[in-house]
Amino acid sequence: MVNVTYLQKNECYPCSRREAKATFGDMGLKWIGLGWPLRQFESDSRGTHRPNIGGEVVAEVAYSPEREGWFCAYAIRKEKYPEEAKVDFRDRVLPRLREWLARQMTKPDTAVLGYDHVIVEWDGKTHKLHEWTLKLK
Repeated sequence: MVNVTYLQKNECYPCSRREAKATFGDMGLKWIGLGWPLRQFESDSRGTHRPNIGGEVVAEVAYSPEREGWFCAYAIRKEKYPEEAKVDFRDRVLPRLREWLARQMTKPDTAVLGYDHVIVEWDGKTHKLHEWTLKLK
């Protein structure tokens, strides 16, 4: 099931509900959300060595030590995110996020050291993927 928070008229998501479900629906994720549970990306202040993000965060995929994964797409203003960006997200970024999650799911328990994330940034021209781990103490 894909959870969706409805948008303002001047906002969009980087992918549709259908595209998110087609990409991640068979992976047994804890949840898939478009603007749910958060409409905008919030960085976790507990982590160190966070990625340097200068653009808009449009999506995030994560995997936990409890062996649970999730995907969230965030709302972005339409004038900042052209149609070409949506096509690139669908055709290039979503498959890479799926591959990353599949690799996380095959790791042995001893290799899962914290909450692993891929944060997708749109810098106005291209999508940048940032890998980050919130390590457990």
